[in-house]
Order: sequence, then C-alpha cells, then structure tokens
Amino acid sequence: MTSHHVLSISVCLLAAATAVRAQEGMTTITLADATARALTMNHAIRIEREAIAAADARMSGAAGEYDPKLRLDVSGRRRRDPMTTLFSGAPAGDVAPSQNSFSSSVSFTQLMKSGATASLSTSVSREGTHSMFTSCLYLRP
Repeated sequence: MTSHHVLSISVCLLAAATAVRAQEGMTTITLADATARALTMNHAIRIEREAIAAADARMSGAAGEYDPKLRLDVSGRRRRDPMTTLFSGAPAGDVAPSQNSFSSSVSFTQLMKSGATASLSTSVSREGTHSMFTSCLYLRP
C-alpha cells in the first residue's frame, strides 16, 4: 500500500515539474492572440454564434412564404359499369357503355407583404359517354 502512495506522489511531482518547464519555455503572446485563444475555447460564445446563424436561417425561411405558388391538378377517368338490364344503351359489340371524364385546374397565389393574397385560378372539366340513351355530351362548369 505504501508503494502505491509513493508511486502516486512521484507521478504528481513529475507532472508538476513538467508543467513548470512548459511555462518557462513558453514564448510570450500578444493580448489580441490571448483574447482570440480564450474566445475560441469559450463554449458559450460558440453557442451564441450558432444561435445567430440559426436566427438568420429562420428569417430567410420566413421570407420564403412570399414566394409565388403555382398549383396544377389534372385527373382523368374511364369507367365501364356492369349492366344488369337488357337495355344497357351500349353500342353494338360492347357489353356496357363507358363513361369518360377529364378535369384540370390551375391556380397561382401570391402573398403580399401587407398580408393580402392575390390569387388567379381556372378549371376545365368534361364528361362524356357513348351510351345510346344519352342524347348529347354536356360540359360541367
């Protein structure tokens, strides 16, 4: 046990002697260099610098809300429902009439810095069938 204490005391003395030699051998630095070294080692300052960078990124992201938005929707459908009656209205050779539909819409929206919103939109839709019981194609607004 005493050899363990002697060993630990000698290690401490060796470390202290090495620290003294390192201080004696150090070159002098300017106040600006010392300040710069201290600031690079200060974690609180690093965190605050990152907080400023994060706030700048949030401001840039918030400005993206004023970007114009363009939306385009297109859909098409062709279906053939099964018929359970003799009067299906299907053309010759078909089991049942088919229905076709197509719709599309386009919109453009811009948020203004005053809070107002400008919006333009249009849509087109068409439905059709080739059933003999339907006399005409009609357009839906």
